[in-house]
Amino acid sequence: MKSRSLYQSLSIFKKFLLAPVLGLFFVIPVAFYLLLTTKEVQEDVYYVNQEMFPLYELTRDNVILLERISHEISSAVAAKEKLWLEDAFVHAQLMKKNMREYRDSSFAKAGAELATEFDLYFEHVIELSKNIIKSDGYYDGIEQDTRLSVEYYLKLDFLLKDLQKSIKEEIQVHISSVDTNTSFLLFKGALLFIAWFIGTIIITLLVYRDIKKRIGQIVEASKNIARGEADFKDRLELPMQDELGEIVDSINTFISNLDQSHKELLQTKEELQLLYVRDKLTGLHNRVKIDEVIENEINRFERYNIPFSIILADIDHFKKLNDSFGHLLGDEILQEFAQKLQENIRNTDFVARWGGEEFLIVCPQVDEAEASIIAEKLRKKIEENSFGGHALSASFGVACYEMKQSQDQLLHNADVALYEAKKRGRNQVVRFDSL
Repeated sequence: MKSRSLYQSLSIFKKFLLAPVLGLFFVIPVAFYLLLTTKEVQEDVYYVNQEMFPLYELTRDNVILLERISHEISSAVAAKEKLWLEDAFVHAQLMKKNMREYRDSSFAKAGAELATEFDLYFEHVIELSKNIIKSDGYYDGIEQDTRLSVEYYLKLDFLLKDLQKSIKEEIQVHISSVDTNTSFLLFKGALLFIAWFIGTIIITLLVYRDIKKRIGQIVEASKNIARGEADFKDRLELPMQDELGEIVDSINTFISNLDQSHKELLQTKEELQLLYVRDKLTGLHNRVKIDEVIENEINRFERYNIPFSIILADIDHFKKLNDSFGHLLGDEILQEFAQKLQENIRNTDFVARWGGEEFLIVCPQVDEAEASIIAEKLRKKIEENSFGGHALSASFGVACYEMKQSQDQLLHNADVALYEAKKRGRNQVVRFDSL
């Protein structure tokens, strides 16, 4: 047991010197040979641990940041709030800072191209978002600008993933180099020892088998990491204190870091998913989610002939309040108004912020007359309460889905009814079928 413990404490270099000590004249050349090859292995390991793994994590972070920027800009456009673009600027600066880390690496050219494409994408998409918000959703040239924005995004996403793939391949190359150099070291060392000292064959083979087995475990684990197949719960357990033991410690540390990053990535995806379907200010569903709800209701109608209606609500004179008392009061009114709608609809109804001070309610299993009753109830509740310390009223447009009607036509009908309610003096409910 004591001799075993002593063996484990020896470095790879010293383990292979166990055989040369039997032949004094062969110790010096063998030692020099082993030293050079071991140094190459250590350099490969150092390069992977200190340069490649950090670059891989950095590239993965940039992928996440790009997704965040895209969702934050989408949320700002959907809500027509320029102020919400500030989060995108913060993450864009962080992403640019990350890209500067590529300058001193072997991926400097790819990093420079990535930075250039990101600047083009971000500058264009910010300008596009501002134009959409400013023009209330449409302006001449929006289709061309949108297509260009998508092209920039797809190219940027491709460059990021291609860079991530290149780094993975670089890691695999160097890990394979560790395997090749070490195997070459062991094989040549074994041949030299066998040729000079037959008596050292047993010692050499034992060392060879032991180290080869551990290298195989290390290489396999490293390849699994590079392929993204590592089990974060597992750790390599090799009771050695030599260079391979140091490699094992580095790999275990990296797996632990990946485990933490994986958990953070899952949490980030959950947060992004929530932001994707929720309005940031009011907490209601946004246009993305309500579009899905309407589509599902249309499918139910077409299959089972189950009716449904929609209610489009707009706060009367909201712009005047917002301009007079500021955005803080405007935000407070929108939040309280959204809460009041949520509290006074049926459990089966869906309410969403449609944009600005407009809200959309989907009412399953009701026709236009029944939906008008729901809208009238909401109108009275709003008239009876104050919002941000101010009395408010709201106008409502009601429309019911009809066979083979498109979603856009349904929304248009509700909008026409809402416009008529505004035209008639506001604070009232107008049904599209009454026009």
